[in-house]
Amino acid sequence: MILLDQLTLILLLSSSECWTKSYPIPIPSKNPISQHRLLKGDPQKEQQAHVSADIARNSSDMVAETVNASKSTADVVLVLANLAGGIGHLCESTGWRGELGRFIAAQQPQAKVIVWDSARHSFSPTCFRCFKEGLGKTRFDCDEWMKEHNRTADALLLVGAGTSMCSKREWGECTPFDESDPEERFRHKHTALYYAVHKPWVRDDTWVAHIPVSNVRELVLNEYGFDSVVHDYEFLKPVSPSVLEGIGECSRASKEDVLVYPARFSEHDHKGQAHFLQHISPRDLDGFAVEFYGFGNKPEVFDSLLTIARERNITARVLGQVSQEELLRAMCRAKGVVLCPRHDSNPRVVYEAVLTGCPVYVCLEANVPEKMLALPFVFSENRLEMLRFPEFMRAVVEEGGSPDYFRSIQRRSSKMLRPEAVYGDVVRSLGLCAYGFCPDGGAENS
Repeated sequence: MILLDQLTLILLLSSSECWTKSYPIPIPSKNPISQHRLLKGDPQKEQQAHVSADIARNSSDMVAETVNASKSTADVVLVLANLAGGIGHLCESTGWRGELGRFIAAQQPQAKVIVWDSARHSFSPTCFRCFKEGLGKTRFDCDEWMKEHNRTADALLLVGAGTSMCSKREWGECTPFDESDPEERFRHKHTALYYAVHKPWVRDDTWVAHIPVSNVRELVLNEYGFDSVVHDYEFLKPVSPSVLEGIGECSRASKEDVLVYPARFSEHDHKGQAHFLQHISPRDLDGFAVEFYGFGNKPEVFDSLLTIARERNITARVLGQVSQEELLRAMCRAKGVVLCPRHDSNPRVVYEAVLTGCPVYVCLEANVPEKMLALPFVFSENRLEMLRFPEFMRAVVEEGGSPDYFRSIQRRSSKMLRPEAVYGDVVRSLGLCAYGFCPDGGAENS
């Protein structure tokens, strides 16, 4: 048995692969979800699209008084359940999920951070330690540890929708259930979420915070009554350290009359490359070229984009998939970045763009946070309008003659997107300050 003293933090991971026919989730038969969490058709909640971060902070402050009065921070158990599929270990990932886990671990050097890797071990209680440097190598049984040390969770952070493949109706016959019953919906449509909150060490008064990631109606409306909810599009996303290293020389790069459009290619124009070429005025691009980069070897899509550009007298180049370093170099020499998808989830490329010193034209459907859209060098609107693109190009042409313009964008972005500031604000919004996981400072006010 591994002895874990002081503060304990557990991260649970699962993947959509785990609840296919091959790996059914063992649904608990006891501990039904408490009524204070489960909302049964409350009409007021139907009007509530988000849970206020201010409410979470205030509630967390009240919880803090109780926590501090009854136990020291070193005795608190915080459980993080990562239910978003396909991202690997939360502590290993180079994406924001992995960085958030390592950030939380770093706030309490004495804490014992644990990863429950249910995705790779078919919902067994196999766990690993997580440190600010990354994942530990020793595995152990976290359920046994909880029982051995008589521990329960004071707080639980769920990341992901935990959606059952059965709910997508793609896997043959599924067990019928009453979709009008919130608990039945919870159990059958978000099976991994249901399984996580029914662990024996989750109490009725456990603080439950949620980052849904997916834009699912029940989760957007917080139908299951979590104590705080922070959506993927509500917080800034700092870039990885490797990207920061790659853009260090951007301030000295010479700029060209080029706009970069970085997005995945698809036959159905999900990321809006064709829409962009079809709806902008060629006059606004006079003297400029548009370069398209992105994942997806789609020769027919490439040909279609070049045909549209040629017919509309727009200079365009389709470069396809390139390395991260090559894309950063392209943005470093560009005078602007554009992105106008049908839908996206707060893509990191927007943050990479401003850190290279580029002004950005981004459509609202990309779901970039309001704080980012309020910046003077970020131009946004509905993709069906595209009325601000001439304004964006005027800024690119008029301001773009001075290297100081691009350097000022880079300086301001670098200050605002410091990882410790951004993740600190996320932790605050989740209501976890009461448990000692908030740093001294928050994100900069722009």
